[in-house]
Amino acid sequence: MKCLLNLKLWLVPLVILLYETDVINFWFINCGPCIIEMPYLNDLVNEYQNEEVQFLALSFDTAPDIKSFLQKTEFIYEHGSISRSLMYDFTPVSPGHFIVDKDGIIRDIIIGAPRNTEIIFDKLVNLIEKNKK
Repeated sequence: MKCLLNLKLWLVPLVILLYETDVINFWFINCGPCIIEMPYLNDLVNEYQNEEVQFLALSFDTAPDIKSFLQKTEFIYEHGSISRSLMYDFTPVSPGHFIVDKDGIIRDIIIGAPRNTEIIFDKLVNLIEKNKK
């Protein structure tokens, strides 16, 4: 069973993180495109606040470094710190977005940031809606 270290420094099995739909974002604190898209990702969380969709941001940065970053930058996903090797098992490029269904199957992936960052919201909404069916 793979685990991640969340910001409360507890080990959380990834299998308990499965909602109807999970949106997993891979990022790190020095990733410019990751930071630029955060306001749009926050809008996404607000859009789905009353639905069975979980938003999880995973970074290879340390939990204290992520906490410090989040004191200065709003990013309202749930956050976890994972090893760099585990992150690179999923994607060596950040940001990366994975849409995962309730059975733990990765249904869609977006790797990298679009040139027009604001379109990330619509792209993710389309993928979430497609996979909710």
